[in-house]
Amino acid sequence: MSVLHRPVVVAYAYGVFHRSAPTGAKDAVIVAASLVTVVPLYELGAPRWAVTRRLSGMRPAARPRGGRPPPPTP
Repeated sequence: MSVLHRPVVVAYAYGVFHRSAPTGAKDAVIVAASLVTVVPLYELGAPRWAVTRRLSGMRPAARPRGGRPPPPTP
């Protein structure tokens, strides 16, 4: 999941870095905003395609013999 969360965290940190606020508040904003962004991105993108499964560290989806691959499980 690091491929997905690092750019998001860096983007939010870049936007928050020069604000005049306590460090704890900045950290809380970065964590909360990253969580709200990364979880939906991961849930919508990672288990769907072979490339995104590989990039997020998941094993390839099991395919039944002679059939279509099963739909992703929630």
